[in-house]
Amino acid sequence: MKKSIILSILAILAFSACQEKAPQIVSGREWNSGRNLVADTTSSFLHWDPFIVQLDYGKNFDFDSLKCEITDESGKVRYSKVTAVSPKMGSYTLQGKKKGKVMTIGDFLRSKKNQTATVRFFAKDSLIVEKQVQVISEKK
Repeated sequence: MKKSIILSILAILAFSACQEKAPQIVSGREWNSGRNLVADTTSSFLHWDPFIVQLDYGKNFDFDSLKCEITDESGKVRYSKVTAVSPKMGSYTLQGKKKGKVMTIGDFLRSKKNQTATVRFFAKDSLIVEKQVQVISEKK
């Protein structure tokens, strides 16, 4: 009896460890190159803050191209990029460069006003995941 209970618990633990995570977007101001992760994560940015976005798919990609869109609060697409990806990848990081520096959220949106922007990732014309970020024009 005890052996069957222990085996059942081990089976449940093994099954839960193998489950896939849901896709998620992580945004932040810094990149940790040693761990390949976004550091200083946040959903609220001053318009001059560096803006780095990472899609964590939760498993390896099962498609060959990925589209990233950033829209302003009126729904107008301010940034769009299609990138080739491989099945060996499970995450994608958007870190634009402008004049040798990381692009700011204001650079991506081409605006300095207070607003809510939306970051979306698509594969095969279907939405994978989206995230809203707050853009603040100045400190208060």
